[in-house]
Amino acid sequence: MIDLSRLHDLIFSLEQQASQLDEQRGEQHYPLFDPQLFRCKSHLLVPCITELKNTYHEIVQSQEHQRLTTTQATYLTERLLNQLNAIQREIATVELRKKERHGLPRETSISSLYQQLAQHQDWERRLQSMIFEQEQQLEIKPMHSAEKKSCQQAILTLEQRLIRCQQSRQRIENKITARERKGFQ
Repeated sequence: MIDLSRLHDLIFSLEQQASQLDEQRGEQHYPLFDPQLFRCKSHLLVPCITELKNTYHEIVQSQEHQRLTTTQATYLTERLLNQLNAIQREIATVELRKKERHGLPRETSISSLYQQLAQHQDWERRLQSMIFEQEQQLEIKPMHSAEKKSCQQAILTLEQRLIRCQQSRQRIENKITARERKGFQ
């Protein structure tokens, strides 16, 4: 039999802390926990506490009615402890994350973002040109098997670099768009 009597007070205490924290900082921009841990995918702590309490009550009721197999008890207890630890960690690290955020540099200026964009566009053009040259070489120049393989590998490597460059360029463009929208609103 699992002794859960001490957890009841701890969960109640966490519920109070979570409620205060949610009031202070509001809804977060992303779910606080992995969906494997909390199905609710909440941007606040209180719904996670509710899910934790549901896990706790499921164990208590199953124990009272003696419906809890060893496998179920192990699974539910691990889930409960993992949820409990995650919530405690979230509450305990709030102040630390505040300090880290204050130490971060200011957002990159819009002109700096445009410079980064121009640099990435230039790299993208160069990579496309290099790929074209390698492809031309592969088509025109007669090559041995090893040379051909080396040229194909070079093309593949350049294409992968090009994809990464295009992804970075897209992220920069998204930042510029978001920043410009903020400026106009």
